[in-house]
Amino acid sequence: MPPPPPPPVLTSPAAATTLSVSLSVLALKVSGASRSVSVVNTGAHPATLVEVDPAVVFPAGTTYLNHCTTLAPGATCTITITPGAVASALPGALAPVPVSMAVRGSNTNTPTVQVHVLDYGSVYQGGHVFALDDATPPARASAARWPLPATAPRSTTGASTTSRPARCLKSPA
Repeated sequence: MPPPPPPPVLTSPAAATTLSVSLSVLALKVSGASRSVSVVNTGAHPATLVEVDPAVVFPAGTTYLNHCTTLAPGATCTITITPGAVASALPGALAPVPVSMAVRGSNTNTPTVQVHVLDYGSVYQGGHVFALDDATPPARASAARWPLPATAPRSTTGASTTSRPARCLKSPA
């Protein structure tokens, strides 16, 4: 008679833990420089299978590189996003919807980063983008400048009739 099979190995699910991301909003220039988002395990247990949710759909040509897998408590990893040649919303769209990049682990919460891939004429933070400064160091988001609220009348000569101070979206220093 053969020996009895060994008892099954029971594994318990990993203890829940918490992730946080370094940015809540990331603005990128079409075909511009890659930018990174830091993911931190702020919980007391290892975070496993950390990834960008595979259901996230970026604009055509925009890619990401996930440098995360398992994160020990207090550990940090990065996700690098490289913008493609297509904006996340049509230029002039008055209610642009950013890509909601969800980051998850098998035992974690799911923080999100709102990713805007911008081009000239895109509407961002209530105004039309007329200049994009992609020379900002990679640890920071691109700077976007705009002169007019999206609903303001436009001059037929292309000159602005009102102005607004330039603003810059930056990651925490």
